[in-house]
Amino acid sequence: MIKTPIQQCIFESRRPNTSSLRCAVLGAGFAGLSVAWHLLFHSPKEFKVQVDIFDDVGIAGGASGVDGGLVHPYSPKIKPLWRADECWTEFLNLLNVAEAAAAAASTDDFIVRRTGILRPPVNHKILDVMHQNALTSLPTCPIQTLDGAAARDLIPNLCTPLNTAFFMPLAVNLNPRNYLKALFLATQHLVNKISSIGFPTKEITLQNKLVASLSQLGDEYDAVIVCLGARVDMLPELSGMLPLRTCRGIVAHLQLHDSLWSVQVQTRIGPDFRSDSELDLLNQVWSPVLKIHQFRSRSKQVRSRSGPVLDRCTPLTTKMTPFKIEYGRDPPKLWRMGETMVRCLKESLKERDGILDELWMNVNRAPQAMKNNVDKQRREENFEVGEKVFLRLQPYRQKFLVKWP
Repeated sequence: MIKTPIQQCIFESRRPNTSSLRCAVLGAGFAGLSVAWHLLFHSPKEFKVQVDIFDDVGIAGGASGVDGGLVHPYSPKIKPLWRADECWTEFLNLLNVAEAAAAAASTDDFIVRRTGILRPPVNHKILDVMHQNALTSLPTCPIQTLDGAAARDLIPNLCTPLNTAFFMPLAVNLNPRNYLKALFLATQHLVNKISSIGFPTKEITLQNKLVASLSQLGDEYDAVIVCLGARVDMLPELSGMLPLRTCRGIVAHLQLHDSLWSVQVQTRIGPDFRSDSELDLLNQVWSPVLKIHQFRSRSKQVRSRSGPVLDRCTPLTTKMTPFKIEYGRDPPKLWRMGETMVRCLKESLKERDGILDELWMNVNRAPQAMKNNVDKQRREENFEVGEKVFLRLQPYRQKFLVKWP
């Protein structure tokens, strides 16, 4: 029998000399809260399990909290993901658990909208790929191929450039924050339920605390499960050791037209079509903005020539820096190391200071290297007053000398 990582963790702790398991889960996002639920749910009732979740921001405080919430087992081109059927089934189970906990608590927070997801392809290349992938769709989440008229029956006035759209009727639109809060509430209910039948052996706590190093946890825990996503590089024990690749994204707040809003949100009968349409809209909106900003940034850099140009210039068109466009906040200031009692933090800041020193040295060295290369094609000459010299002008460059006699 093949055991899941969580079942293996519990199995290892059920050796003859062990009767309890204390776990630290770093991160209170999708992965962290799912791990906490399964640790408590799959462990035997008589087996003592204590789970401490660490997150300095709180539930859904990281990337999980700003996720778009379009959930289905496919890639952007509707190709089934790795172990898609298994993951989709597990997600639906967790969603039912979270909804039951929210209903028991009588909360009115919106968790999920089960109206499906509609994807109109934007070019023929993507259309051909999506046609092939739709043939291998999962029985638990089928994909329907619709023509433009059928798509507009679902969403009035929808633009379908190729008169084709792909509809996933069982896909859902999730509110990440409300879902994760409800899942944590369900985990607490599970602990209380087990305790009420005479097995007070389960505990779960959420600690708003930053864990800067695994050594900070000491030997208090039998297992430490890291669910930090891209923030895993903040841990010195794991930084640069995992084959992970981070990616950047743009978070945009979009508002539907009133006519679409009334059909899509108030009545809640139309499928969500934002996946490909939003990408197309973002490309149309942000591409010219970023191109204009790039042009103005280069122009400013050419005119300045007085030192290194940081990504802090504000273009006239957008009225904000590219950093703020992408991350929604002003760029951080570079600061030097101060006094600190935390040894690992002090070493990290000292290493950062060394990188900054090397950076500024390389930046200041670049203009001198450019000057030396240009001077190789020149020579120094001395002239006396009254001597005649040959002066070669380029009218298309020295325009201020063109009209001289």
